[in-house]
Amino acid sequence: MTERSSMSALIIELRGMVHAGIEEYTVFGIDYWSNEQLQAILDRNRIDLYRCQLDKVPRTAAGGAVQYFDHWITGYDHFERTDGGTAIFYIEDAAGNDQGTALWSADYNVGLVTFAQDTGGTALYVTARSYDLPGAAAEVWRQKTGHFAAGPEGFDFSTDNMSVKRSQRVEQAQYMANYYAGQMRPKVTQIFRSDVNAGSNY
Repeated sequence: MTERSSMSALIIELRGMVHAGIEEYTVFGIDYWSNEQLQAILDRNRIDLYRCQLDKVPRTAAGGAVQYFDHWITGYDHFERTDGGTAIFYIEDAAGNDQGTALWSADYNVGLVTFAQDTGGTALYVTARSYDLPGAAAEVWRQKTGHFAAGPEGFDFSTDNMSVKRSQRVEQAQYMANYYAGQMRPKVTQIFRSDVNAGSNY
């Protein structure tokens, strides 16, 4: 798998959260952690949005006129950046007309799209990929826990003048996995009861 250039900012941020070097250590001849490995974990912790309606934020201009420049992708953050095409992050109107990247800018971290011109309250929709960075960080730290515990250096030892407790790496990795797991996005699902009312969701 090849690293996508549109993922570089997310990979850098994830590296900082998990303190992962490009060749931090080797397991059975495989170096950890490459950009491709981190991208694969990020992709396992993503939600694909299709035509999710943007929330308009009104501004009051001189004379009391209401204008609309800012539009939020409510409930989501940490988006993969556009590569200039129409497959990753793009904006459409209700008729499906693409709103080109020359018309707007985006804060991909928080999910804010700002148009250069007043959109007049037009309904706008985004298709995008949103990533659960804490979920991805928790997964990396869980893998690190296993690597540290099972590796050849996962034991404590003592000499006459010092004591080395390598097991602390395992404990620290477990702590960080739990820390980020507590910040993960909640998982939501719908439960269907066929015995009560067919076609209803609860």
